[in-house]
Amino acid sequence: NKKIYPLPPSWDFGSLRWVLGLHYIAGILFPEKFPSPVNEEAEKFYRLFYNVSYDSVKPNRSFYRIKGDK
Repeated sequence: NKKIYPLPPSWDFGSLRWVLGLHYIAGILFPEKFPSPVNEEAEKFYRLFYNVSYDSVKPNRSFYRIKGDK
């Protein structure tokens, strides 16, 4: 569909969180096979591996902004 989808910071290769990036991309390409929102999976992931909520984590890149992010 000729769209570009930004990945959240550190959801690419080089950290454990790359699996969240893969889930995010799979959900865009195959929504019928990956119906759960990636935020729900991210919450489980952050609780399991970091013992914090996903919502409590803030991006640390000064140039990073998702539309609507403050």
